[in-house]
Amino acid sequence: MLQRVWLGSLKNTLLLRSAFAGGLFLFATTTQATGVLNIPTPTFSASSGANDNVKSECELPQKLSTFIKENATGSFDEVKVGDAAIGAGRTLKIEFTNVLGVGGGAWSGPKSVTIQGTLTEGDKVVGTFLGRRTSTGGAFGGFKGTCAIIGRCVKTLGSDVGKWLKNPSVDAKLGEM
Repeated sequence: MLQRVWLGSLKNTLLLRSAFAGGLFLFATTTQATGVLNIPTPTFSASSGANDNVKSECELPQKLSTFIKENATGSFDEVKVGDAAIGAGRTLKIEFTNVLGVGGGAWSGPKSVTIQGTLTEGDKVVGTFLGRRTSTGGAFGGFKGTCAIIGRCVKTLGSDVGKWLKNPSVDAKLGEM
């Protein structure tokens, strides 16, 4: 009788281990990177409010593309940014719709960045989002310039978009939206 209980327990243990390993395999196969993501250089809308100094000195489009690429690499086999972002796969077009950030660093008030994006595959819209992040500069914000503070917003938005790309949806609200 004791031997029968022990064998039953062993079978249950092996069954649980097999189920657990199968679950891990299923999880691993459903989260693997697939396809190509193209991210053309983001643009500024005519009404974004970004002043010429911010546009020319802060390099927001390049930084945002880079941060999204860093956060989306595990979701795609390849992520192309800027001029190289042409070809098959999904395309993520992003526009800066509002940039609040005048010179003077933290002394001139909080900075914020709002973006909107559309993810397409061919002619089909796969997802859209609107995202916003605000910062006063964090620790030692008074010693940071405007570009550094806005850069914090863009870095966090890059992370937000990277997470959204794992499960894109239409009309998603990212960050502080």
